[in-house]
Amino acid sequence: MPNLQRALSHLTRQSEETYAREKAEHLGLPYEILDRYPTGYEAFSIIPWEDALRYQAVCYMRSRRQAKIAVIHPEDPQVQSFLKQVANTYKINLGLTVVSESSLDNSLALYDQLIKQKKRGEVEKVEADKKAAARNYSQLVKTLGDLEKYAEKVSTTDLFDLVMAAAVSQNASDIHIEPGEKDAVVRFRIDGVLQPALHLPTSTLKPLLSRIKLAANLKLDLSRQPQDGRFALAIGQEEVDFRISTMPSQYGESIVMRVLRQGTERLNLDQLGFSDNDLKLIRESIARPYGMVIVTGPTGSGKTTTLYAILNELNNPERKIITLEDPIEYRLEGIEQSQIDTSRNYTFADALRATLRQDPDIVMVGEIRDEETARIALNAALTGHLVLSTVHANNAVMTLPRLVDMGIEPFFLSGSINLVIAQRLVRKIDQAATTADATHKAHYKGRCVVAETLKPTPEFERAVLKKEDFTTLLDLARTAGMTTMNEDGQSKVKNGLTTLEEILRVTQESDL
Repeated sequence: MPNLQRALSHLTRQSEETYAREKAEHLGLPYEILDRYPTGYEAFSIIPWEDALRYQAVCYMRSRRQAKIAVIHPEDPQVQSFLKQVANTYKINLGLTVVSESSLDNSLALYDQLIKQKKRGEVEKVEADKKAAARNYSQLVKTLGDLEKYAEKVSTTDLFDLVMAAAVSQNASDIHIEPGEKDAVVRFRIDGVLQPALHLPTSTLKPLLSRIKLAANLKLDLSRQPQDGRFALAIGQEEVDFRISTMPSQYGESIVMRVLRQGTERLNLDQLGFSDNDLKLIRESIARPYGMVIVTGPTGSGKTTTLYAILNELNNPERKIITLEDPIEYRLEGIEQSQIDTSRNYTFADALRATLRQDPDIVMVGEIRDEETARIALNAALTGHLVLSTVHANNAVMTLPRLVDMGIEPFFLSGSINLVIAQRLVRKIDQAATTADATHKAHYKGRCVVAETLKPTPEFERAVLKKEDFTTLLDLARTAGMTTMNEDGQSKVKNGLTTLEEILRVTQESDL
């Protein structure tokens, strides 16, 4: 049978070549079998891969002034129009050669292989270069002023490493690269506040964006659609992950990079700024073998950090802990972490069902977004699992009603929720810099939590069941001993940790 297949394949190829030869004679064009030509990437690249497929045409020989183009249908007006554009673009004379389909397919396969080899080589070079350069720049860039100074001296290739190192040295959580009409601005989010870090001419922006996209394995030629990716970079002695999001904007691609420093996951609860009373309630709640602990707050309020700190406290060889995350931000040794992928129908609800079949002791669900996930999580909390999760709500008091709004029956909440933690992050006063400032202006460095912790009592749960208003629920929570975020913030102001302006900035939307 293999011999027969080879014979049939040979006859088919002979028939194709005969047809191509006759067609070439009819059109007065040369004919070739491309298998004889070991074409390199430089020749192939005259015609982009997508166009080579579309027009069934490849460049198989190239010199400074002319190129030979292999085509199947040289008589096609669309092919002729496209090749005229190629000739005008490269200012080069094109000679057309007729080839068979098999001959062209073999060249296309070689072209594809060369593209992949080139990309692998570029990625490997970028990885090697960026590691060496980033380690060096981490020693040089100590302030945003240093970033401006060195940015004027480095090549656009090195600018990538410089910006990454500067973001890490300044403890930035995010890097924003925003194109404008005349130039682009790079901004760092430091302690929750965006700060201008660097202005770039538009001529420098495109190479920088290409370098970022290459590092994150994104499509370089795709600029009119959003893309997401990530890459890791060694900066100094630290391995740092960068999560990338691109989006088309009026003047080009806007890129935001989340800076994920792997040292962050080693934070413990005592470092976050919770009051002694809140810490006591948190530790009592997570010590229980089952039930749910919910952390709530807006984006950027430190919910994930709090959950990781709790997981670090709970993590030991006697427990099986599984996390469901979108995305996985930090790697935790000894804990199974699963990445949600909605594009492949792997949702929080699907992942949670699968997780409960893995016999876990503790489950962390990155976010409860819908009724299905909420129902499965609450059922798990009632049947012997400790469940940690987040829910979007303005404050602790409205978290249970928020679950009811999702479609959860109020009686389902009875006894299932150990604790609700609502939190924000405020900037801490830099005592040394503030004291040194002659104008007595407050300077900030680092952040801490302002929080409220609600341990639902039977009275509170009954009020939720009756759908009582916010004021009634708040009175019941305070009667049970809850300190509001505003009150926690006022205490931190009194103790000199932050300012009243900071407390008002982050708590005014909490209704407390």
